[in-house]
Amino acid sequence: MTTFRVPAGRVAHGAIAVPPSKSVSHRYFNLTLLSRSPVSIERSLEAEDLTLFGRCLEQVGFESREDGATTTWVPVTRTPTSAEIDCGNAGTMYRFLLASLTTIAGEWVLTGKPRLFDRPVGALIDALRNLGARIDCRRREGYGPVHIHGGTLRGGSVEIDASES
Repeated sequence: MTTFRVPAGRVAHGAIAVPPSKSVSHRYFNLTLLSRSPVSIERSLEAEDLTLFGRCLEQVGFESREDGATTTWVPVTRTPTSAEIDCGNAGTMYRFLLASLTTIAGEWVLTGKPRLFDRPVGALIDALRNLGARIDCRRREGYGPVHIHGGTLRGGSVEIDASES
């Protein structure tokens, strides 16, 4: 396995071939969201979680273009500034979006099925708040659904206790 480090502030270009998996596909979708530039994904796994993540990309300003087994996500000219995003039961998607949407200007509400909100995310929320994120828990502190006031994070170091979830 070859490892490439990309220094902060630099741009990476390239392609990788990875077998389809839900975990890896979630990461592709999240990197697309963070890149705010066109991203092509080949052979993404088809699953309900990933369909929801694709809808999320559309809600925050991307459109998809299909070409065989490749989907290219392209940012649209006018980026939405608010959306209610349904995460279903997708815990990985929910956690990725909870962090990533703090960096995108707008008002973002993460909703989902009741079972999703039995899972604690307080440690993640606390870490993001320590970096300057504005996140409101709608029902009880440390659990979803959440309202994210996106923008930028000030940076710094945080520690997260990931033993809870």
